[in-house]
Amino acid sequence: MFNEEEILRREAKKRVLIKKSFKSHRNAYILCLGFLLIINLWTSPGYLWVRWPALGWGLGLAFHYKSTLQKLKYGHGYQKEIDKEMEELKKIREKSDTQYQNYQFTNKIKEKEER
Repeated sequence: MFNEEEILRREAKKRVLIKKSFKSHRNAYILCLGFLLIINLWTSPGYLWVRWPALGWGLGLAFHYKSTLQKLKYGHGYQKEIDKEMEELKKIREKSDTQYQNYQFTNKIKEKEER
């Protein structure tokens, strides 16, 4: 299967992608709202309507941040299910190996009986 270094590399890659996803979302938020703020101050400086998109998008960004922290701390939430499936697959493989060994053993006995 995979050695420990490959497993760690894959996990590190997942974590980097999770962090980059949030950082790009945050950067888009800052740039777009900065642009909207300039438009707001240029067109109607008496009323800051930019706060409404900032509030809505900020709420989405906050949920994304919370999700990012959970993924980094606990994984994707599938770890228990993955562990359970891995145990079942190991049992199936062990059972298959045992059945194969029994099959080989019975064939050897039949060969000896035929001689």
